Amino acid sequence: MLKPNVFVIRISDNPVSMWFAGRTTYSWESAGCEVQIVEAVIPETMDDEYNQLNFASTKVQGKTKRPFTETEKAVFYSHIKVLEIAARKQSPSIIVEHDGECVQPWLHPSIYDEEIVPLAKKLPAVGYFIRAKAAKELVEQLKITQLKGNLDYYIWQKMLEYNTSDEMNVYRNIVMHNLDPSIGNTIEHPDYEYARKK
Repeated sequence: MLKPNVFVIRISDNPVSMWFAGRTTYSWESAGCEVQIVEAVIPETMDDEYNQLNFASTKVQGKTKRPFTETEKAVFYSHIKVLEIAARKQSPSIIVEHDGECVQPWLHPSIYDEEIVPLAKKLPAVGYFIRAKAAKELVEQLKITQLKGNLDYYIWQKMLEYNTSDEMNVYRNIVMHNLDPSIGNTIEHPDYEYARKK
């Protein structure tokens, strides 16, 4: 049984990202995992990416319709960057954002039979387990799809191709989304309550 690679996405010159990433990295290393840091794609570097994604002019989030912010777009590129690494790995991968803290280090044995499952209670992109096959599929889908929602939606749809929501609940207590409004966040969500509080 090959131990998962743990990838933490962070922005090295952003104090907020570094603060969260420090806690996240420590939590996974304390769980006995080897952590690899992946530098996030940011709005200033998005145009350097080889494959340009097709974002719809209007993003749909529930009843809200508005353009994507540049930081929301950058999230897609950051995850694709890591997914392309995971797609080349023989062992499974755990991909976490800088605020995806490990709070339950014990992995349910059945997770090693999975292709892709969420590790956090709510937003799938905060932390997820994925194998090379699903990573390749997700990257290809993101590259050919006109993107109209948050990345979490597309990751969740890929997860549902393999399991029902109920079947995945057993894994959703491993990662805590470490939110702290007093510190802030790195993604501009104009219509989110959390974003307004920062």
